[in-house]
Amino acid sequence: DIVPDFLCISKGLTGGTLALAATITSDEIYMAFYDDYIKGKTFFHGHTFTANPIACTAAKASLELIGDRNEDIIASVKKKELLIQALSSKFYQFPFVGDIRGIGMIIAFELVMDRDLKTPFPQGLRAGWRMYLTGLKHGLILRPLADVTYLFLPPAITLRQIEDCFERLWDTFKEWERDIWPRLYNSIVDPKNWTE
Repeated sequence: DIVPDFLCISKGLTGGTLALAATITSDEIYMAFYDDYIKGKTFFHGHTFTANPIACTAAKASLELIGDRNEDIIASVKKKELLIQALSSKFYQFPFVGDIRGIGMIIAFELVMDRDLKTPFPQGLRAGWRMYLTGLKHGLILRPLADVTYLFLPPAITLRQIEDCFERLWDTFKEWERDIWPRLYNSIVDPKNWTE
């Protein structure tokens, strides 16, 4: 039974695809600041990520998707989440994947030197950033938080598009296993082995 005077929202408006924020308030407060420009009653406040036309278009599409009576968004996301979980489980075959966790449309891969001991990469090697760069070569934008690599997928994505993302992710991890991980691993043993 709580009704806030102001509500600041962001992120979810666009389904997580673009930065957008909004401030929502009651009609009573809105009208207190609404008048002719010359009277200077404007409430001079705005978010950094407000009113970008592309982000607003994405938000409109996202809100229409949620409001679409022909699609149960919760059931749709659950079906997509099950596919994401199934596709991600095979990534445990890579020796540098220490853990895979996710919920909804987000999946995270923890990158480690040694899976059994959960030995992290030395911070200076920036393994997560190197995975991000490899992903770009395969048409993916991955989010590295230290050495945890995240894949964020919008609720509007189709099942086929999810499969395509995971095919690209597989190619990214295969390249990493072949070209990057051995060099990172060997650089720990002998730092002279690392070359950019």
